[in-house]
Amino acid sequence: MMLMTEHGPLDSLLGSCAVEGTGPSFMCALRDLIASPGGRPGVGLPDHVRSVLELYALWSDIGAEGMWKYLEEWGVGADFDQIREWCRRIGALTTVDYLDATGAVFPGGRVIVDDEERRRFVDRLGFRVPDPLRQCDDKYREVAVKEIPTRLHAYLSSHHDELAAWLARAPSDD
Repeated sequence: MMLMTEHGPLDSLLGSCAVEGTGPSFMCALRDLIASPGGRPGVGLPDHVRSVLELYALWSDIGAEGMWKYLEEWGVGADFDQIREWCRRIGALTTVDYLDATGAVFPGGRVIVDDEERRRFVDRLGFRVPDPLRQCDDKYREVAVKEIPTRLHAYLSSHHDELAAWLARAPSDD
């Protein structure tokens, strides 16, 4: 549940974390706030806004089923280095280590860009004993699932004006 203030939905969301903490309700409310403010579709988003949605996808997938789930998503291969850089930017350093360890299991240490090829590779990894993605999950997942919302909240609080300005734009301003 998001608390409302006279400052707007972003201020309410960030302020509510003092009461509710950062975690699933913060992440879901943030996704809902950013995904389609004012009824706008989530296209043509500024990089920092799109990256928040990508961080949500990472957090949601690893939290639900592990890194394999995230790697099965469309477009992840092309965005993997960028999401790692955003984790570094927000200070989610254990998550950066998680992504680095994940990348290391791929040929040449780079996540495969082609979606179908990456999915086939991830599926084959699941048959290895031990499963290298499960090993990454066992080492980093629990911390990363807690770290992403906490660090994202801190980052958004310190970059409040950029996001608030984007959210305040009328749909016709796109």
